[in-house]
Order: sequence, then C-alpha cells, then structure tokens
Amino acid sequence: MGNVVALCSSATSADVSLPIMFTIDGEVYGPVGADQCDPILSLDLGDGSPATSLTPRSGTLVTGRVAHAYSQPGIYTVTAHSASRCKVPSTPGGNEPEYDYTERLTITVSG
Repeated sequence: MGNVVALCSSATSADVSLPIMFTIDGEVYGPVGADQCDPILSLDLGDGSPATSLTPRSGTLVTGRVAHAYSQPGIYTVTAHSASRCKVPSTPGGNEPEYDYTERLTITVSG
C-alpha cells in the first residue's frame, strides 16, 4: 500500500500576510482486523498555530483545503499526518497493518 496522505500548496514562498492555500488528501480508515481505532488526518502549519483536524468517519476519502497567512518571516515546515491509532492492532496473516504517514512541505515567508 502506498502513502495514504498527500499535501500540496498554492505556493512555496510568499510575503508575510499573503495567504497560501494548502490541500491535504487522504484515506482515513480503521484497518481490517484491528480494533478500537481512532483514525486521524491533520494539517500542522508549522508556526505554532493549532493543527487543523480533518477527521471523517472511518473508511472515507478526504480532501481538505486550508488557507493560511504567516505573520512572521521565516522558514516553516508544514506537515500532513494520517494515522490509524488503533488500541488493538491487527494480527499477522493477511490483515491490513496499522498506518502512520506524514508528508511535509517547506514554506519560505519573506518580510
């Protein structure tokens, strides 16, 4: 299975206060055979603001868009995170494994 999360942006550099559009895409599900799963899909903008949670019901393809303007110049690492978060993992023997994927983009903000 390939990555279950993708991340892209409208720009990789911008001036302070100029919004950048981020798009996150992922499949969020509880793996077959696992139990008590709480799948997550989130976007951390890298500047200390709270991560945006895009948490659907399990088994859902999700695309989300977030516009964000950075208030300070700098280099920021934006992280998309998708994970199954199961308390009881699936057993070996053909069942789907748990997953935990991240994708990152570097954004440069000028003053």
